[in-house]
Amino acid sequence: MAAISLADAVWSHTVKWHFFTTDPVIHSAIGERPLLYPLLLAPFCRSDYPAARTCQYVTLFMTVVALSLGATWARRMGLSWRAVAIGTALLVFNPGLLMCSVYPWTEPLYLMWLFGVLLVVERNHDAPWAARVAGLLTALAYLTRPSTLAVVVGLSLWYICRRAWPALLNYLRNTGYFAPALVGNCLGRARQPVLLGSRFSSGCE
Repeated sequence: MAAISLADAVWSHTVKWHFFTTDPVIHSAIGERPLLYPLLLAPFCRSDYPAARTCQYVTLFMTVVALSLGATWARRMGLSWRAVAIGTALLVFNPGLLMCSVYPWTEPLYLMWLFGVLLVVERNHDAPWAARVAGLLTALAYLTRPSTLAVVVGLSLWYICRRAWPALLNYLRNTGYFAPALVGNCLGRARQPVLLGSRFSSGCE
């Protein structure tokens, strides 16, 4: 509960800056997204340093990790060092990625989990341990962004096409370990507009 309260305080301090508005902060924007991202930010916001700037630095670090994982995956897929370097440089200076890197958005953390899944399953394919780790990373990705349900469907179909039934069961089982958290997240997001108002606004209408 302390971590959730602290994470809520983080968003209370950043919501005006995040949404480019000077309206008074009535409630936190934490209901806009699952809890994992703000909970990961919370331990870094315990000092007197401005919370918004701390969120920027941590999110930028997540972007660097995501790009490193993406470059590693591309190299393992057979691309040359030159191609990987050019692709990474283009991403570094991509306006969309730059924007996601300096605002408290979940995209960098989400990319970390997705590239982690690709790295795990790319060469290990049907290995039971790889399927279990992929399931864990997929669950973490869902706790970052709900759109991960499409990843669950896609990777499950990939295992089905390969007829890798043990790997499929291991993948779904490890994803299912987070079922209580997934259900709780869905219920929390459904109740948020009722309890706190619109999830897209922090001010009074």
